[in-house]
Amino acid sequence: HNRCVRQMCRISTWQQWKLHIHQQTMESRLDVKCFDYYLARRRLGWAGHLARMDREKRLPRKLLSGWIDSKRPKGRPQNSFAHALMTDISNAGLTASNWFT
Repeated sequence: HNRCVRQMCRISTWQQWKLHIHQQTMESRLDVKCFDYYLARRRLGWAGHLARMDREKRLPRKLLSGWIDSKRPKGRPQNSFAHALMTDISNAGLTASNWFT
């Protein structure tokens, strides 16, 4: 995404570094949003599709709402799809109570 935005603005990485041009400046010049916005939007769209599925019959719905009981390894826990989805739901101002029921 960042590379494409730079190319559309016709700015090289060297120019961006030398002239201290921020990514947000180039995105606002092109009137596009940051990559995280588009990723969260697609993730929420997929979650809405899964939320309308039947829980007992559809495998994607089973995989999203299922949890594995095992010990995690030491270190920083990996951010799963469900954790990222919960963050997107809260950032969008929605409640997560009715998504996984």
